[in-house]
Amino acid sequence: MGGQAAGHEERVMALWWRRRSHKGETLRVDGRARVNADPATLSRFEVRGVAPRLVLVVTVEAAYECARAVVRSDLRNPERHVARGGLPTPGKIQ
Repeated sequence: MGGQAAGHEERVMALWWRRRSHKGETLRVDGRARVNADPATLSRFEVRGVAPRLVLVVTVEAAYECARAVVRSDLRNPERHVARGGLPTPGKIQ
């Protein structure tokens, strides 16, 4: 299966990293991601002798500072927040 977990093909993704100590500093990363369950890959991420069951492999296609992304996303607007009960559990997300 090439190290991919069953049913976990490569998908388009976008991530934001935000440093709390630097107001407005946001890094946006666009690319592709896939779940990997290859034992050789998992062993590279061992901590105190325990390897993860899966790793997320990210291929970065673009990375840039995007300070206005958080403002445009309206993340701090409580009217746009979804109640936790309205979200699927991590096990149900496919």
